[in-house]
This record gives sequence, structure tokens and C-alpha cells, in this order.
Amino acid sequence: MMKKHLAGLRIAILSAGVIASVPVLTLHAADPLGGEPGLAVLGAQPFSTRAEGGEQADFGETASGLSIQIGRTFAAAREAREKREPARPRYDTACILSAVASQMGVTLRGDVPVPQVFYGSNTPLKQLQDAVEPQWGFRPDVFANVYVFARNEIYLWDDAAYYVRMKRSIDDSLAHELVHFIQVKYQNASFAGGGEDLESQAVHVQTWFRENYIQQPGVCAR
Repeated sequence: MMKKHLAGLRIAILSAGVIASVPVLTLHAADPLGGEPGLAVLGAQPFSTRAEGGEQADFGETASGLSIQIGRTFAAAREAREKREPARPRYDTACILSAVASQMGVTLRGDVPVPQVFYGSNTPLKQLQDAVEPQWGFRPDVFANVYVFARNEIYLWDDAAYYVRMKRSIDDSLAHELVHFIQVKYQNASFAGGGEDLESQAVHVQTWFRENYIQQPGVCAR
């Protein structure tokens, strides 16, 4: 995801509820950014999005009026979540990167290290906060999907129930963050001005990967 002008983002609490037995606060971004609507930060994918009428919606596929649900877990809910089997990619990182690079028309080079991937189920939140704070300018309260430029690291939320609910795959989330990796490391892209076009490209490639490698049988890097 991208970060435009975070200081200008106005967030208002709409309501409180419970999603999948986990207490949540439902927030509305009054000034949603471009690309995937309603998102506030570069490289971040929220746990779920919802249209004004309450219907669940996938990122980037609803035009406006989205709310961002940010999980606020209590100790018992957190323990229950940790006991669930975490989501893991069907394909390894090298395969997904190869497919993404091919779709983007980029030739991978051996002198550019592949990002290390960290998963929420076995990575302390503090590690994510320390890594992303210089990039975002704040410390997130919850785990998010993000590519950290300076460290060449990818962080992924790996709650399997989330991906089932959203009819998505952790593979296409990894593909999304690998697009940002290629944009920065191979194409010298800068998100300083907002990066709407770069984010739009990441969403496009993510959707392409989902349709061609997840929703139907496919061989990575074919």
C-alpha cells in the first residue's frame, strides 16, 4: 500500500463490534487514498474492508466509503488465534518473485538480494514497529502487510481465517509486496509524492497472480 499525506488523514470511530470472536473497532478513513481505497499507509493491507452498507469487500474493488477494521485483541483472543494453523504460501518466495518480475517485464539479477519474509504468527509486533516506523513515521498497533525498503524485509499477516474470509491467498499478498520490492530495487521508484500509480500497479499484479496461480491450477514462474 501507499502513504500519501498521513497527517491529512482524518479517522473517525464509527462503531465497535466483534469479528470472528475478536473485539474490533470499526474506523472510517474520511480522506481515503488512491489505489486500494480507504488505506492509510504505504505497504499496509488492512485486515478487512467493508462498504458503508456493511457488506464485506476486497481491497481495491470498492470505489469509496470503506471502513478499516483494526483488530484490538484481548489476551484470550490472542492465545486462541495463535493456536490456529497459520497461513503459509503455496509457492516459495523465489517462484512468486519470478512470476511477478515476468509480468512486470523485469529481469531479475543475482546481485539484488531477495527480501526476507517475516510472518505475524512468529514475529514480535515490536520488530515490525521498529522496522516500519522510519518509513511510516509512526508505530502501528497491529501487524500489517508491508515491504520495508531500508531493510529489504517483507512482513505478512498470516491468519488463515482472514484469507478464507476475504477469498484471498497469502500468496497474492506476498506478490503485492514483491511488486513494491521490484519497483524500489529495480526501477528506482519513489513513493515520496504519494505513489498512486505504483500502488495501482501492485494491486493489478496481485489480482493477476491470484487469478492465474491461485484461483486455477498453475505452475509458479511458468
